[in-house]
Amino acid sequence: MRLWAVLYAATYLLTSNAIPPTDRVVWTPTKPERTLVGDWESPSAVVLVYGDEWMDTYELLLDQLTEVVDVTVLVEEGQSLDVVEAGIDALDDAHRARVWTPGHEVDSSWPRDYGPLQTREADGAIAWLDALYSAERPKDDDLPIHLAEWYGAGVEPFEFSIDGGAVASNGAGLCVTTDEYLALADIDAEDEPLVQVMMDRLGCEGLVMVPALAYEDTKHVDLVMQFLSPELVVVARFDPERAPDDAVRANRAARALAAAAEAMGMPLRIERIDSPPPQARQYPSYLNFLQVEGYLLVPSYDMVDESIEQRAMKRLAELVPDRTVVPIPSDDVLPHGGAVHCLTWGMMRG
Repeated sequence: MRLWAVLYAATYLLTSNAIPPTDRVVWTPTKPERTLVGDWESPSAVVLVYGDEWMDTYELLLDQLTEVVDVTVLVEEGQSLDVVEAGIDALDDAHRARVWTPGHEVDSSWPRDYGPLQTREADGAIAWLDALYSAERPKDDDLPIHLAEWYGAGVEPFEFSIDGGAVASNGAGLCVTTDEYLALADIDAEDEPLVQVMMDRLGCEGLVMVPALAYEDTKHVDLVMQFLSPELVVVARFDPERAPDDAVRANRAARALAAAAEAMGMPLRIERIDSPPPQARQYPSYLNFLQVEGYLLVPSYDMVDESIEQRAMKRLAELVPDRTVVPIPSDDVLPHGGAVHCLTWGMMRG
């Protein structure tokens, strides 16, 4: 598809809120040698960016994460490193010992999106892919190279523009993205050979393309669904009277996932999580969570009806009995375009 056609398609999707006409699945002709790491896998270290506009979120994330993992804290451009280090020094000795501050600046607070994509090779080793990122955020775009230097990892260039929050994986070959994101990223979803090259590099045996949420700007899939295990996925559920467009979109995503898993002969249990309707084009999502050893860190919102939040938290707790659900206050970060999953990047070890 020529560039003008891609831009036209993206503009149409974003301005009309039209639901893509079909939910497509693309299959690789041969099973890839690697698999895209599943987000349900507990990381051994987490990257977090200091943000003084959502201190409650940042401080609770830092405190909770350092219970179980090492944390690398970066600094958003314009923030004071002295303030960052003073906050870390206020932690108790055990938690402070898990934090490293290289004094490195980035452009924004969303390491999930510009951190390297991670694949598991056939021998179990982890490989990093450095996807194209925004030219307007060069410090963000360079982070995978710095992470590779700090941690002694290898990183290979990845010629497609895929944000970390834009693709989900069950860690066993089933991947999910949204039609609208591919259009925004100038990836022609109709060019099946091109998509198959992308899938082979990522380690996706099947790629399900589902509708994004109607009014959400990034068109990322981690607001629609997330895997809790290779065989368990949670999908948002919206009240059809209060959010009719999103109710249709989320229902279609659930059906597409079920059909793809059946075609792959893969057991997949689909659970729905009640989600509040958008507020001024913002989605207070309970699916934008982070899974670490022993904990599920779930966004929490004062702005949401308490009964909706209680149902969501209760259901998530039932689905992960081996983890403690920890609410993370996220009202202040929501207007900036994300929540817990977006604010963190988890490093996997082979």
